[in-house]
Parts: sequence; structure tokens; C-alpha cells
Amino acid sequence: LLYIAGLEAKAAAATSAFVVTCSGLSSLAAHLAMAARPDWLIWMSCVVAVFLGSELGSRLMAQKLKQKGIRTTFGLVLWGIALFLFVNDVLIK
Repeated sequence: LLYIAGLEAKAAAATSAFVVTCSGLSSLAAHLAMAARPDWLIWMSCVVAVFLGSELGSRLMAQKLKQKGIRTTFGLVLWGIALFLFVNDVLIK
């Protein structure tokens, strides 16, 4: 939606990543506040994986991908999610 609203593809992706991070942190805080007892080994493994993946992805986007490549990748990801949702919600149920 940010891209459609006129933001450059890189700015839209960065803004989206920031919003997802803030949402995830607030969800974690709420989950921990409700006396949850997470498996800290799995949690820390996920934190490391997300950090490494985000660093690799941001460097790849900043140095290797052109604007058209970012748009194409973003579009393919959206189509993949739409297909996944369609299969799970329409065809399987």
C-alpha cells in the first residue's frame, strides 16, 4: 500500500519492516506481561536468525537490487502470500 501510495520501493520496504518490528516488540511485551514462559533457547535462536536475515536482506537490497528488481520481488512475495491464503482458506476448507 505504501508503494501504491507513491513511496519509492526501498522506502516502502524499509517503512514496512520498521512497522513490523514495532508490532512484534509490542506483541512480545504483551505476551511476557501475561505471565508467559517462553522457551528462551528457541526465542534467542529466532532473534539471531531474524537479525542475520534482515542484515543480509538489507545489504542485498541496498547494493545489488535495482528498483525494478525490488518491485518484482515484492510483487512475487505478495502473489505467493495471496496464493497461500487462497489455497488454505478456499480450497482446503
